[in-house]
Amino acid sequence: MGDLITHQSEELIIERVANSWLVDGLTPIVELAKVLEIDEFPDQNHYETVAGYLIYTMKHIPKRAEFIVFSGFKFEVVDVEGIRIEQLLVSRVNPESE
Repeated sequence: MGDLITHQSEELIIERVANSWLVDGLTPIVELAKVLEIDEFPDQNHYETVAGYLIYTMKHIPKRAEFIVFSGFKFEVVDVEGIRIEQLLVSRVNPESE
């Protein structure tokens, strides 16, 4: 499928083809920032995980297929279990389509 980015026993960030990553909702936002080479997420002191970032930014628990675009990346919810964001697909946005 792709290369494992984190070195933990559980795969939190999996690099896929064409500048996209499958990301576990519990991935620490600082780890994702390193992988995507993003200096800092907005209001980063209000959340610790990528799921927390989405909930904080959207002001609700997103449903499957909801997304936001930030810093040239699309953060799309792939799987939700109850109130927990299980997985996201993060992909680089084509600069021409922004």
